[in-house]
Amino acid sequence: MAAKSTSANQPEATQNGKKTAEVEKSASTKQDADDEAEDEPVEKGAKGEASKDMKNVTRYFEEQAERSVDADMIQKALKTLQEEAVAHKVAVARKQQIDRTNISKEHIELIMNELNVPKLTAEKALLDNNNDIRAALTHLISQ
Repeated sequence: MAAKSTSANQPEATQNGKKTAEVEKSASTKQDADDEAEDEPVEKGAKGEASKDMKNVTRYFEEQAERSVDADMIQKALKTLQEEAVAHKVAVARKQQIDRTNISKEHIELIMNELNVPKLTAEKALLDNNNDIRAALTHLISQ
């Protein structure tokens, strides 16, 4: 019985082997057909190899050109980042200056509520007038 099972399996394996070989042949044939369709006359020898290599190099550089990023786009992004960095430094410096001068939060809120101005305007007015609320209010009203 073992002989029957091996002989029964053997044709199956050959059939699977043939099928696999046929699939591989058809796949390689398709690829070769694509390559031949791209290449008009197929040259043999060193000249054919050089031609094939040149086409591969050309294709590589075309793909790289598609992937490259536009230099103008990089410049714009860099400029935007630099502007944001400067704005962040100014905001940090303003906050440190406010912390050093001990501007009262109550004074800021009073100016904001009475004159209906944004917080930055109230802070700037107090900083410009050395934390004197009367001078800051007078300054903002006179503008």
